[in-house]
Amino acid sequence: MMEREISQKDIKLFFFENLKLIISIAVIFTLIGIGLASYVQVNRYISLNESVTSSDNRVSEENIQVLLGEAPEELSNQELQMVDDYLNEDSYYFRVFIEHPDYTSFGRTGLLYEAAINENTIKQVEEELDINFQYNPEHFIHLNYNSNTFLHTFIFKTGNRENSYNLAQKYFSIITNGELEILEDRYVYIFNEPTLITENTTDNEDLIGNQPEFNKIDVAKSVAVAGIASILIGFLLGFITALLKEKFNNTIGHLFNYPLSYNHSFIEIETKNKEGLYQLITSPTSNKLVVSDQNDLIERLSRHLKKDFINIENSILDVDYQVTIEEIYLIVLTNQTSKKWFVEQINYSNNYEIPIKTIKLY
Repeated sequence: MMEREISQKDIKLFFFENLKLIISIAVIFTLIGIGLASYVQVNRYISLNESVTSSDNRVSEENIQVLLGEAPEELSNQELQMVDDYLNEDSYYFRVFIEHPDYTSFGRTGLLYEAAINENTIKQVEEELDINFQYNPEHFIHLNYNSNTFLHTFIFKTGNRENSYNLAQKYFSIITNGELEILEDRYVYIFNEPTLITENTTDNEDLIGNQPEFNKIDVAKSVAVAGIASILIGFLLGFITALLKEKFNNTIGHLFNYPLSYNHSFIEIETKNKEGLYQLITSPTSNKLVVSDQNDLIERLSRHLKKDFINIENSILDVDYQVTIEEIYLIVLTNQTSKKWFVEQINYSNNYEIPIKTIKLY
């Protein structure tokens, strides 16, 4: 006993029959995905824009001191915002262009920043300014690099104008005099000396530092990506759901694996092609047994096929054993014929050494 292979036509019929179910699940899953992504972004927006000066979020000087002792990457967005708001007032910056001897721009910003805040540099600044960096210097010293202008912008935030100015002046001297080892044999061109950051300061995008942002374009991209991923996953889940529905359905669907023996043939006919079905059964002339579990179909066949050599029954077992049978026709209606009934008829037909034809009406 072998099984009939599922054809591309079967898959196509299965897909279009379950298209409504698949699309419904895909739409529901997409709405859920977009909803969750939007919810996350809205919560992020609320968190980033929550006022740290409100009564519910008012923090003490002691709390800020604790946060200043931590590395920025270890703080939450809200904590970073608190620290930034605390230190932002009366900040200073300067801007330089650094060039290699071969006239190409120096762009190793991360390495330059590490050199600016390493232990030796911080110790030098502390000694010359007579200050003590008791907190993490990453909160006070920032470095941004503009890939369009190739300029490095150093930003200094201490929460105190005098301290910020002195710190900016000292680092301006270190950078422009080539006191950092990484800047040896490189040229430093000054674009801005230490300058107070005000609301009217130009190129503010280079002066933002490490505070978190809420970018509408990034939000739209995140929601779009979530939507596309949800659609794909939704269609996949919809297809899997349709497969499971067909597998566990009691009736024969388009993807049913028909068991066939050596004397067994398989024929497909559209349900609306009634004349084709009648002609197939009546020709050639022989003693035939036509079997179906659908009473409506049996009544219709009985009216149109009034032939002495044709027996029409609900089951092979219903035929009189004295009747000579030369050919068996098993008629299957997609999504109506019982799987259990069909398997039973196949087993019963194995008692006959005669041709067996399964006719699938779709």
